[in-house]
Amino acid sequence: MADAAPDPRTPSELFASTTAVDPPGLTAAERLRLMEPADWRADLDALAGGLIERHRDPFHTTSPEQFDAIVARLHDRISDLSAGAILVGFDEVAAAIGDGHTFVETDDHYRRLPLELFWYGDQLRVVKSLADDPRVLGAQLVAIGGVAVQDIDQRLRPLIPQGENAWYERARSAERLTRADVLVALDCMPDTAMGEFSLVGQDDASFTAEVASLPPGAAPSWPPPSPDAPLRMRSPDEALAYTTLPATDATYANFRRYDGLEQAAGQLIAHLQDTAPARLILDLRDNGGGDYTLARHNLIYPIWQLPAISRPGGLYVLIGRKTYSAAMVTATDFRRETEAILVGEPTGARPVGYQELGTFDLPRSGLHAHCATRRYRFSDTDAAAVFPDQRIDPDWTTDRSGHDNAIDWCLAHRATG
Repeated sequence: MADAAPDPRTPSELFASTTAVDPPGLTAAERLRLMEPADWRADLDALAGGLIERHRDPFHTTSPEQFDAIVARLHDRISDLSAGAILVGFDEVAAAIGDGHTFVETDDHYRRLPLELFWYGDQLRVVKSLADDPRVLGAQLVAIGGVAVQDIDQRLRPLIPQGENAWYERARSAERLTRADVLVALDCMPDTAMGEFSLVGQDDASFTAEVASLPPGAAPSWPPPSPDAPLRMRSPDEALAYTTLPATDATYANFRRYDGLEQAAGQLIAHLQDTAPARLILDLRDNGGGDYTLARHNLIYPIWQLPAISRPGGLYVLIGRKTYSAAMVTATDFRRETEAILVGEPTGARPVGYQELGTFDLPRSGLHAHCATRRYRFSDTDAAAVFPDQRIDPDWTTDRSGHDNAIDWCLAHRATG
């Protein structure tokens, strides 16, 4: 199939003329392998036009001229790029809109490095690892392919929506740094199969490790956390896990996901009624969202009706950079409806911003694209985040020891008044 000549029309004009020619019965990977430059350009035009057509306010962060320039630059380069690099370009186009609810589902088509990273201040640490070299776990990552992680972080900026906030960017940066196709597109790896990582071990010795990537769509199968791991890392597969903290008057509950919340929350409320703890520590730090109305009906109002907890110093809600979307809303609900004390980092979402997913498919590849269709206002002011009442940032030394500085603060705190 011959390349299409450059089209003088804008992406929004091209959107109206794009038609689907998707062969039936093909897997997503097979469709991508068959894509010619003309197909990729058709999908790019459909993506750009679809975002403009459907988004609540597509130019709330980026001007129309800037957006069209990003699209045009990718349009002109498609013939010279691999499929993976084109997908990274699609990520940049969606990220230019500026909010985390606007994106293309490219992730399952990327090779993934079996690492989980976390920014502790300006240090990037490996907090989970399936690499062959056991020294990688816990080490500080300083460079990939000879490129300093701070430089890679800057190169990543166009792929991370800039209309959210600094804490969202930290979370997304750590995630994107484990995607081999993204690192190749950023000239940090020669190919997607293997990366050269420069690290500083927990003994402060520098070393280099080669880390092989996993096939597209394969997620790392992490080993179960050790019994002495920080509480937030335990029971990772449970949407709502809770436990009585030994030698304290507190119950800790980690609320990660909204699926199945009605039953799980009912069990938590029954536990609180039976054991009557003086305090509840509810952790939202790893909750990326869902249906916030479920938390209102199944958690917030039932907890509000528990007199032992619904009082000053009886309820602590932990928040952080991964407290996003509906979880951010749940944090604002707890603050408004209860006497909860919010502890931790600011949330990764703004209380006034763009949410809800409008979905459309790209005609040639079948990729799913999403854009925010509503602007919500969960605060009277357009703050950058939901800020905690007590700021407690993650600390590597504390995490490494198996403790949790936010939980420790809650247990030590005594309400006055």
